[in-house]
Amino acid sequence: MRWFQVSLVLIAFAWQSSSACVGQDDGPTSITLDRLLPIHLDAARTYSFELEGQSDSKIALRETPLSQWTNSRRNSGQLGHVFVWQQSQEPVAIAAIFSFPWQNDPYQRRVVHEMHALSPIRLDVSRSDEGTLWKPQSPLDRQTLPAVTIPVPTETRFRLAVRQISRRFSGYCLEPSGKRWELRVLPTPLLLYPISRDGQSGFGAILGMMGDLGNDLECGIIVEAIQENSSATSWKFAPIRMTDKETYLLFDKMEVWKNVRSATNTSWRDSDDLYFRFQDKTVPIADPN
Repeated sequence: MRWFQVSLVLIAFAWQSSSACVGQDDGPTSITLDRLLPIHLDAARTYSFELEGQSDSKIALRETPLSQWTNSRRNSGQLGHVFVWQQSQEPVAIAAIFSFPWQNDPYQRRVVHEMHALSPIRLDVSRSDEGTLWKPQSPLDRQTLPAVTIPVPTETRFRLAVRQISRRFSGYCLEPSGKRWELRVLPTPLLLYPISRDGQSGFGAILGMMGDLGNDLECGIIVEAIQENSSATSWKFAPIRMTDKETYLLFDKMEVWKNVRSATNTSWRDSDDLYFRFQDKTVPIADPN
């Protein structure tokens, strides 16, 4: 099913040109997304995943990023790539792996991992590198998508339905100061995939949301249309946190999820470690001069 290959988002967010780079105020123009891709990809390659209780689960990194981005307003200029790991074609984990100049040196890149579990089965995670290890404590549960009863017997109808549904999502983030900035759903899904699990079949999509502090992901949404045997289509969704800010997700202008600070829900993790963010290490880049 060719249409289930990764759908890159439109120009405003997805593949910027191969010459995309940090702005003049953020460092030398030789630090490009293409130049940083090997560093970020090597970081992604250090992860291995298994589904809980399924030691034979075959989960692979999709080495072509879902998207790439720059954010010149944070950490003297962040550049990053978004990766996904899949079992067959279903996504089980997503990561924004990005870097920024360390101690004002543009040729020393501090690499950050921003991870989120996507599987409805808990993930066991291992890494070939020493250091911080991400340990999700639960699966990513799907919730019923309210007021959606669209039948979806074919992939073409799913694509059309997801386009309509995506327009009904909105959201916003809050800075520690209380400043609010809006989130908007990207017009093209980051990923479309077929579903076949435990007697269930159907289709799914990952929708991306970005704000006004750059073109990196701030939130994502899994949307799935699932059928069990010959039953009616059941529409589900799951939020994907991709920011250190407090976040609120709305559907038809009604709040359906929020990420609010607490003792166990911080700027770098949530209470079940479904979301986990950490600075990994500093990687040098050769100065071309």
